Amino acid sequence: MGSNRISRSSRDQTWREDIVTSGLGRVEGLAVDWIAGNIYWTDHGLNLIEVARLNGMYRAVVISDGLDQPRAIAVHPIKGFLFWTEWGQSPTISRSRLDGSEQSVLVSTGLARPNGISVDYQENKLYWCDARNNKIERINLERGEQREIVFSSSGVDMFSIAVFGAYLFWSDRAYANGSIRRASKKDAVDVVTIRSGLGVSLKDVKVFNQDREKGTNACSRANGGCQQLCFYLGNNRKTCACAHGYLAPDGLRCNRYEGYLLYSERTVLRSIHLSDENNLNSPIRAYENPNYFKNVIALAFDHRQKAHGSNRIFFSDVHYGNIQVISDDWTERRVIAENVGSVEGLAYHRGWDVLYWTSSTTASVTRHSIDQTRPNAFNRDTVVSLSEEDHPHVLTLDECQNLMFWTNWNEQNPSIMRSTLTGRNVRVIVSVDVITPNGLTIDHKAEKLYFSDGSLGHIERCDYDGSHRYVIVKSGPGTFFGLAIYRDFIFWSDWTQRAVIRSDKFTGANTKVLRVDIPHQPMGIIAVSNDTNSCESSPCSVNNGGCHDLCLLTPLGVVNCTCRGERILLDDNRCVSMNSSCNIHSEFQCGNGECIDYQLTCDGIAHCKDRSDEKMQYCENRNCRHGFKSCYNQRCVANHRFCNGVNDCGDNSDEVYCNNSSCSSSERRCADGSCIPASSWCNQIIDCADASDEKSCNSTDCMEYYRLGTRASNSEQFLSCNSTSLCVHPSWICDGANDCGDYADEIHCHASSVHTCEDGHFACPSGNCISSVWLCDGQKDCEDGADEFQCDSSCLWNQFACSKNKCIAKQWLCDGEDDCGDGLDESEEICGSATCAPGLFSCPGSYACVPRNWLCDGERDCPDGSDELAVAGCAPNNTCTESTFQCRNQNCVPRRFVCDHDDDCGDGSDESLECEYRLCKEEEFRCADGRCLLRAQWECDGFPDCLDRSDELPLNPKCSAAESLCNGSVFMCANGRCVPLGSVCNQHDDCGDRSDERNCHVNECLNRKVSGCTQDCQDLPVGYKCTCWPGFRLKNDGRTCIDVDECSENFPCSHQCINTYGSFHCLCADGYQRPASNPHSCRSLSVEEPFLILADHHEIRKISLDGSNYTLLKQGLSNVISLDFDYRKELIYWIDTSRPSGRRINRMRLNGSDLKVVHRTSVPSALAVDWIGKNLYWCDGERKTLEVAKANGLYPTVLLRTGLKNPTALSLDTLMGYVFWIDCCEQPQIGRIGMDGSKPRVLIDTEIRAPSALTIDHINKRIYWADENHILFSNMDGTKRHKVPIKDIGGITGLALFEDFVYWSDQKSKTLSRSHKTSGGQHTELLSSWQTIRDIKVYHPLRQPDVPKHQCQVTNGGCSHLCLLSPGGGYKCACPTHFYLANDNKTCLSNCTASQFRCGTDECIPFWWKCDTVDDCGDGSDEPADCPEFKCQPGRFQCGTGLCALPPFICDGENDCGDNSDEANCDSYICLSGQFKCTHKQKCIPINLRCNGQDDCGDGEDETDCPENTCSPSQFQCKTTMHCISKLWVCDEDPDCADGSDEANCGESLGVAMHYLTLITTTAINILHKIQQTMGILDGNQGSS
Repeated sequence: MGSNRISRSSRDQTWREDIVTSGLGRVEGLAVDWIAGNIYWTDHGLNLIEVARLNGMYRAVVISDGLDQPRAIAVHPIKGFLFWTEWGQSPTISRSRLDGSEQSVLVSTGLARPNGISVDYQENKLYWCDARNNKIERINLERGEQREIVFSSSGVDMFSIAVFGAYLFWSDRAYANGSIRRASKKDAVDVVTIRSGLGVSLKDVKVFNQDREKGTNACSRANGGCQQLCFYLGNNRKTCACAHGYLAPDGLRCNRYEGYLLYSERTVLRSIHLSDENNLNSPIRAYENPNYFKNVIALAFDHRQKAHGSNRIFFSDVHYGNIQVISDDWTERRVIAENVGSVEGLAYHRGWDVLYWTSSTTASVTRHSIDQTRPNAFNRDTVVSLSEEDHPHVLTLDECQNLMFWTNWNEQNPSIMRSTLTGRNVRVIVSVDVITPNGLTIDHKAEKLYFSDGSLGHIERCDYDGSHRYVIVKSGPGTFFGLAIYRDFIFWSDWTQRAVIRSDKFTGANTKVLRVDIPHQPMGIIAVSNDTNSCESSPCSVNNGGCHDLCLLTPLGVVNCTCRGERILLDDNRCVSMNSSCNIHSEFQCGNGECIDYQLTCDGIAHCKDRSDEKMQYCENRNCRHGFKSCYNQRCVANHRFCNGVNDCGDNSDEVYCNNSSCSSSERRCADGSCIPASSWCNQIIDCADASDEKSCNSTDCMEYYRLGTRASNSEQFLSCNSTSLCVHPSWICDGANDCGDYADEIHCHASSVHTCEDGHFACPSGNCISSVWLCDGQKDCEDGADEFQCDSSCLWNQFACSKNKCIAKQWLCDGEDDCGDGLDESEEICGSATCAPGLFSCPGSYACVPRNWLCDGERDCPDGSDELAVAGCAPNNTCTESTFQCRNQNCVPRRFVCDHDDDCGDGSDESLECEYRLCKEEEFRCADGRCLLRAQWECDGFPDCLDRSDELPLNPKCSAAESLCNGSVFMCANGRCVPLGSVCNQHDDCGDRSDERNCHVNECLNRKVSGCTQDCQDLPVGYKCTCWPGFRLKNDGRTCIDVDECSENFPCSHQCINTYGSFHCLCADGYQRPASNPHSCRSLSVEEPFLILADHHEIRKISLDGSNYTLLKQGLSNVISLDFDYRKELIYWIDTSRPSGRRINRMRLNGSDLKVVHRTSVPSALAVDWIGKNLYWCDGERKTLEVAKANGLYPTVLLRTGLKNPTALSLDTLMGYVFWIDCCEQPQIGRIGMDGSKPRVLIDTEIRAPSALTIDHINKRIYWADENHILFSNMDGTKRHKVPIKDIGGITGLALFEDFVYWSDQKSKTLSRSHKTSGGQHTELLSSWQTIRDIKVYHPLRQPDVPKHQCQVTNGGCSHLCLLSPGGGYKCACPTHFYLANDNKTCLSNCTASQFRCGTDECIPFWWKCDTVDDCGDGSDEPADCPEFKCQPGRFQCGTGLCALPPFICDGENDCGDNSDEANCDSYICLSGQFKCTHKQKCIPINLRCNGQDDCGDGEDETDCPENTCSPSQFQCKTTMHCISKLWVCDEDPDCADGSDEANCGESLGVAMHYLTLITTTAINILHKIQQTMGILDGNQGSS
């Protein structure tokens, strides 16, 4: 008792083991649950009750809240109870369940020092002894009643008690110098001393007897199925618990936490929860091993548990002088580097798989590749060497900015230093007010550096250059050692308190001690999490935060743009040179120095030659400059152009709200519609934002102009602005200030001549001067990045550096495609010496190489298609394939492109005059170019659907409503005529019916009874018009305003929409949140970065959702046509139409490893992965089926055999249990079927023409599909169809959806694009390729939502083979082909016939495929090691004589082998599908010999029960047998009917020549017919051959 370790030993003391050795305060009580195999103890010092397995594993805190000096403890495993005593201010005896739940106080009065406690398992009584009250008492342990005093005496010191049988045993430290005493538990009258003289240190007493530990419960067998801890709760209930990790949905297993805090106690590594600080359990098991751990100082980690199941922990041990790595499941430990000296700084580079460390012994920074087998691996490469006086300590990295930082304990000049990751540009960033900088870490989200100084007792924050220092935490000297940042908190190891502490990283407030009284001083500390070192989380990493030049961050992570060099920041976050020739107010400076009108930027047309005025990074993040307002379409228009009657924005948004406000009588209206006091008009002060209040004013005498404390002198008079009433001083012109109000004083300003740069500065090509210190620092300081040219690269070993900030895969070099964007990867400098290897063809005009067997195969593999031209040896008149059309220029285009109104050939030959364009149906609209829109309702819907825009205004006059046939600048008369607005109420009958002079100057809006308008009223020159507030619309009566249901009409919300009166509210689903900038949007809360995976012909690539990061996943494939993924398993599946072996379904890991063929089938055309049941679904385009198998390809079966013609796309809804398919193009349809094969149904088969791609919006429960050049969506049952209004789509091949956007690949333009999923807005082209992207998927966990506790996830639902999700949340067990489901509906039984072999995969194959040298089963079970030599062609039958026979010759009644081995066991042989079994003769005959009028079986069996035949006009019917034969066989001198009736009555009119011709022809036909009979049997039955 009171020890700091818990031990166990054998009864005879021959063996002993310490099971808990650390982390204990003062243990005062032990209790063993002998059924579950758990041990409990009370920790008097830490106020805890803990539990562990009997071997010390899985140690966990059971109770921590509210305990006050817990002392004795006992358990009742049969009832599931835990009992304990407390000595605190209010002594108690309490009870709970064995897991700490259902806590209750049994005794709270009459207690002083309740020491011992024991359970009477026979009578359900609880006994205890009180050392101060000198009593032994008992109660009923279940109800807490019937309290009785069993024994009471004076002068005793009872410490512990035990009950067994009819007796009580207790230890008495005062009686007879320490004794063990016994008495009857009934009355305790006859007390017997068993032992005495044991000393006053006598404490606990227990009865050791087998009879005391009896019984069983739900935890007794196999730990109750629990992975870690099992607790019995009574009443046949049990619960599993996790000491390390959290309980999985199955309630049995334990899942790992995503992150945790790890710190070193020198000889032990311990962890703390990051997500729940009140959880005192360790997220991972503590680890200590004195053989390898003596003095662990520095820590680093590689978070990779999603891919590998565990993370790697790197640590330095200064005792052994080495650096080691170990997985955090404490396996795979190894030494990385020996003899490294004193290493106190470690940092891991995730992108390069490289470890950096500092050595104060050698005054250096070293890097070392973890995998030394990789090409160009670093082997203890010293990147920074310092002087002998320097002592580098802690180290941290920023991979994104190619920077590393370290602390330097130079006694004379302590500092914090930084350099690039290659050791270039070493500089001191902090050198004052620092003595011994201990800790150092980076807040990647805010790009801030945090460091601690043990001597000063400070924790500070600063920028990467050492500026903006701020003290976060102040404490005493010697306090801080290690630092770590996680989200909003900073953590540190504290030497003074021997504790781990955290506080708010912004202010240092909200300090909390997480662990205290640690035996050894805590050393290194790290936050092991996927996003701890993720510099990609910085807002500056996305589009540079919207900044043109330098993106800085506030401590809160808010972007703060600034400029470096001699440049200034404009209102739209762009930087321009101070000596720029462009006007900073009215002009935009292009990247190449050109000047264009600022209003031309972001208008969709590139006016700069370098397209810098249309860059997405600029347009989507800018704010308009002062003097300009923002249009809806992101353009910026001058204030004075708003409400001027001209559509300057291009979307008319500058003219929308111009007349909505009415100014009072004391106000005047500005040109932009706003109102100002009338007294402010022409007062030489700008009050209107567009300066319209100071325009058209009377001329101003500028001599009397006083402004800003300046008065004109005779020598320098004020000048009139002319355009406004203001005056300016000559010195104000071209000073950058808007003194005239409309920038008239800043127009036509030119810069001074460019000056040369001073010493210590670098001259950018644009003329800017920057400090030489900024050269090669990883950031572009010159506009064109010239300061970062010729610098060492930070790209990975397998990447090529296009520039400092862009890396591409080395495989993409010299492949004919401009991947860098500037042609560098295809330049002569890089590729000039490149030659193609033997067996490869060199593509003319580029450096690309393609295999020679790809030449002249009808596919364009060279970028210019030269592999299909004469230069590649292809015939000049090369014909196109059957599925393509040959243009006049010899190009080939798909046949469906012919006569589709598009010039796909380029010479117009696919749209010739011979084209017969179909007439549009009644429900369709015919465009002017002849195309048909699917729905007539798309006409005049406000969005052009025809490519020639003929369905909308101005080309379609029908789109003008009756009341607006006259445009807004004219008046429509009652008789329909249009007259100018100026002609209304001019006392002249311009209309001819005087309707323009009726009710003039009458304001009906003044009296609501007259107008009848329920909301707003607009007075017109003649009449009036009722208008509604936003969120309302007019009824047909033209007066009443009713609420608009925006939710059902416009789909304004990304997720859930709630309609309110006059408005609506948007809500987001779990896992998403609404960004402050767009309350209608929903963005993922997941830290996982989403990206698109692309089926790109010979490769699988990935690209970020904004198109900024484009990399390779797998290359060297043949032709990928469809793909999907399993996020939880990190697997990608795809269909590859490989040459020459046909199509197959492949699988690999996300990193490109572990490639496997999971299924070989005829022609798979689409696939989908069931991430819940772990199944794989695919369509077979040849069999016209929908099939399913396990994700590893095992147990294939057919779900749908009928109703499919040309299935091209699949998508799964695991939440509802449905498979959706697209069937194109003969009878196009979209259908669905339960994932278990139930409830097949066609959802959409009308108003659909050529559907091609499919995806599901799981949150809104919608299906999206592509049809020709449209994207549409509907409810999951096909109702409420809508079209996404997107322009300029060609033919869609792939479709995907995430958050607010729908993504698609375009077959005609060969692009990848995205738009808003309902409005079609924010259209962005992400990628332009030279070949079609066949399929796309968004890779993210939210695209594969979980179905909690689904039975298919728990032991496969109990199914022996396939567990298939059912509609509504259930499931069904299913069996592979040739198996059937047993009566238990769980187990599959083999249905292989006697003529088949059952594979190890449970597949059935013909018996002659066994030992034919081909792995037909897929697992090798049909090709065991003891197979005899096989000399035949695979798929044929090998006779006992060694001869080879075709499968139709088996059991055909003829001895083809010579030893009758082909006729053995024919009684049980099952004939092929093209044969008929003669049951009596036990032989197989071709099926077409059945009922042919001839006895082929030999006993007439094949001619019995024959149906009546009716022959076709091209056939002849035999008279006796009524059999049908070809008329060509009549009178061919070869009797084909059994009765010879086909050769009867043949005339002699034919000449001899005709006779011989007929004889030759019919003989050839007969031979061909017999061959076809044999081949017809073979067709579909010769799988191996």
